[in-house]
Amino acid sequence: MFALLSRLVKKNQNIFLILIGILNIIALIGLFQIKINPSFDVFYPSDSQYKLAYDKMRTNYNAGEPITILFELNEPLFNVKGIKKLRKLNNLIQSIGINDIHLPIPDPVQTPHGMIPLKDITEDQIPYIKQYEARLGNFSAIREKNNTYFILYTLYPHTINYQSVKHITRILNKTDTKHYISGNSYMQYKMIDDIIFLLLTVPPLAIFLILLVFRWRLGSFKATFFSIAPAGISALWTMGFLSLLGVEFTILTILVPIFTIVLGSADGLHFVSTFLSIQDERETALDKTFARVGTSLVLTTITTVAGFLSLTAFNSKALSQMGLFSALGLVLAATATFLLLPALLLKTEVKYIQHKEDYITHLIFSTIRKKHSTVIILFSVLAFLPGIFFLKIGFSMDTMYKQHSEVNKSIKKINEVFNSAIPVFADFSFSDPLDKEHAQAIQNLERDLLTEGIAQKTISFYSLLAQINFLSSGNNEYSAQIARMLMENTRDQINLKYLIREYGTRVIIFPRDTSNTTLQTISRMVQNHDLGGKLTGIPYMIKEMNDTLLYKQILSILFAIALVFIMILLLNKSLTNAVFTLIPITATLVILFGFLGYTQIQLSIVTGIMASIAIGVGVDYAIHLTGLYAYHIRTMHTDKAMNKTLKEVSTPIVANSLGFAIGLSAYLISPFIIHSYLSIIMWVTMLWSAFLSLTVLPVLLKRRKRS
Repeated sequence: MFALLSRLVKKNQNIFLILIGILNIIALIGLFQIKINPSFDVFYPSDSQYKLAYDKMRTNYNAGEPITILFELNEPLFNVKGIKKLRKLNNLIQSIGINDIHLPIPDPVQTPHGMIPLKDITEDQIPYIKQYEARLGNFSAIREKNNTYFILYTLYPHTINYQSVKHITRILNKTDTKHYISGNSYMQYKMIDDIIFLLLTVPPLAIFLILLVFRWRLGSFKATFFSIAPAGISALWTMGFLSLLGVEFTILTILVPIFTIVLGSADGLHFVSTFLSIQDERETALDKTFARVGTSLVLTTITTVAGFLSLTAFNSKALSQMGLFSALGLVLAATATFLLLPALLLKTEVKYIQHKEDYITHLIFSTIRKKHSTVIILFSVLAFLPGIFFLKIGFSMDTMYKQHSEVNKSIKKINEVFNSAIPVFADFSFSDPLDKEHAQAIQNLERDLLTEGIAQKTISFYSLLAQINFLSSGNNEYSAQIARMLMENTRDQINLKYLIREYGTRVIIFPRDTSNTTLQTISRMVQNHDLGGKLTGIPYMIKEMNDTLLYKQILSILFAIALVFIMILLLNKSLTNAVFTLIPITATLVILFGFLGYTQIQLSIVTGIMASIAIGVGVDYAIHLTGLYAYHIRTMHTDKAMNKTLKEVSTPIVANSLGFAIGLSAYLISPFIIHSYLSIIMWVTMLWSAFLSLTVLPVLLKRRKRS
């Protein structure tokens, strides 16, 4: 088959180059039509009951996720000058154009002398404002710490999109007052800017880093460029063609071009290094290259694709898309390697440079193999195995960004000052939600949540109405009469319709944290009150995803291992070789999860990605080694065949493992912490799988041959 392919490329090399050029132009056109989907919905299970309840609730109350804006004033607030500053902030927030806004102090404000506009407040009337603010209690949106005042505004937009977030940001930038902004909807659309930044910076940086590593190992810039060219072109094809098809990219699928470049370049590296090591005429060298590594390149592509396809075992659109798109990119990379590289190598002279580092690398691994390589793998597994028992499952949107990022700083500051964590919602259906009996029952639930310390704060229609009644009459009981009056007066400044609907109401609960224990306690308390409430919210959707994460991760790993094993068995027709090939990667998986346990990097969608990639990519090194060894053993003695195999294969394996790890280090500039974890995990996975493949596997293969 490969002899036929070699003849085909020799005969039609110019046609292939022209065809690839045309495809590049089409893909470039698609690249300028790229669309980004910042929604967190792609992470959640497609059949999530919490997600269905959440969407229904948002429709019923015609309200989206709240956006909170915190201003920090380093000057007194309760004087005429401070109130003037407050009025400016009120006007600034109202200029955003969102109707449902909670102002810290209403304008006009109620005093014993009637309603007084803030612009008419005198120094003598300042105590009335302080008294009003103090009577709000937990509902106050003003805090004072060390002579610094913090003022909180809560916005309830009906709909929000990227342009809305841009508009809010532009409005806030008009003030020199230090401010913080948070909210799930804000985070989602702020993410678009971050994803665009990553698309523009990370792929070029990754290519540059890989070029440095490959140049160091191959000794020739031209050879290095040829090795990476097919992968770079296939990344362009993947992104461009998917964009033309209208596919939207997420925080996970933006990893596709990097995976395509870094993983796809492995085939190019093995092909070029093998071609250059054959000291012969170009056309003859091409025939021998296909004969030596052709089967291995096909097999490694299949196994890596299988690793990515195993991500479809997760009931998550984000993971499934990333797996499918990455698999497509690698198939395109293999196609480009078999068509583009031969044409380039036949047309261009590339000299082979043997470096001292190659001899040193070979010497190091030879020495390690002679010193009880089986002890190495046993010690490695036993050292990391206990770490598996320290594994924890955890993924949340409030830990999406790094500590130093502006988004994370805003979240922490608002939580620190107002104890406002990501809220959950309890939605209740009543025939008459304004009924006093229902009000009493909901207030009892709120009181229990606060008394038990499970919630830091709760907001309901009834508790807010009770507070309004207290401010106007000194009576803190819920008044159905006031409730009906406010509901009829839609122009009233206190718009509470985001909390109540015709046949129901909801309670916004700010839990003390979003741990599984806290969320389960809230569920139990709502159930015990027997009001028929349905809990929902992003923390519950994440909990639902985390609850199935371990099972899905195990299923994905077993699926990937089984698929890779079957592929190797069918192509190699050797059960022993198939088993031996999986030994290094199985040990690498134990080391990986042990490392995660020791370092307390929690199991998440990122570790799911890495486990599948570790299987698909890590086994590639074993496949290249066993494939080349099978080629040489036909004409050589066992020891000589293995030595020649290792001399030829150690350079591309070491270069690829380092290139992969260093290339993905480009994601360290990302503001997302999951990308940093990705880089760290890849260092562990790639280096260990390469190390074990070059030390343990050769010993196993030689022992089998001798027996």
